[in-house]
Amino acid sequence: IMSVGVVEWNRLVDVDEPWGLVTTTHSGDTLRNYIAHHFECLVCQTNFVNAYDNCAHDRCQRFFDNVSEEASSSSSAFEDWIEFPLWLWETHNAVNVRLMHEQQQQQSATTTTKEQEPHTTTNDDDERNVEWPFRQDCPQCWNTDDTWNSDIIFKFLRLQYWPEDDIAKEYRQQLSNDVQQQPQLQPTTTTAAATTTTTATPETPSSSSLILTSTLLMGIVLTSIVAIMMWIYYIRNVAKIKSGRHKKSDFVV
Repeated sequence: IMSVGVVEWNRLVDVDEPWGLVTTTHSGDTLRNYIAHHFECLVCQTNFVNAYDNCAHDRCQRFFDNVSEEASSSSSAFEDWIEFPLWLWETHNAVNVRLMHEQQQQQSATTTTKEQEPHTTTNDDDERNVEWPFRQDCPQCWNTDDTWNSDIIFKFLRLQYWPEDDIAKEYRQQLSNDVQQQPQLQPTTTTAAATTTTTATPETPSSSSLILTSTLLMGIVLTSIVAIMMWIYYIRNVAKIKSGRHKKSDFVV
């Protein structure tokens, strides 16, 4: 949310008067220092700070500290601003992939007394399964060679983490049109005894549905807390009226 918010803030600043712009380097340094001093997971803190300080994912070439560099023109400035959320997204996916490999190594190390079943997927397939967004949630985010489309990725991130507005409606329409224009993948078929069977891909819950579910649960919890507080307030007032404490000021001389 923070990284998308930096882009949205800079949208509101006149590029001809760029004093209010928040640079990508300043934003990244702020996030880095927050994690270094306030993140409770020590391992996560150390890994992130080391990645940031060592310019992982080409950070030092993608972030700018000079406002004039970012405000040279409206289009190029926007491309520079979105590097912050894109870098953070790329870093997050790298963590997912690293954790997946570490888990596989741990499982391999513990499987010593029994024959290990062969893997049904390659390492590349495993990595695709932990990279977000999943291919079924945003097929146009990923190219056929597993590279990613930076413009589409940012639009997807904004739709996930920023409130609905006219820009969101425009992005959603663009992504919908891109999906309709993409060629449909042919299902895998096998023929046996003159019978054709279509291989179905098991469904997995989409990230948008998970976000919607968590939002609804949070709303229910907050509503319940407010209702309980109002009930306690009502009970206390009834008790005060019955005890006559609310008339205490009438007897003060």
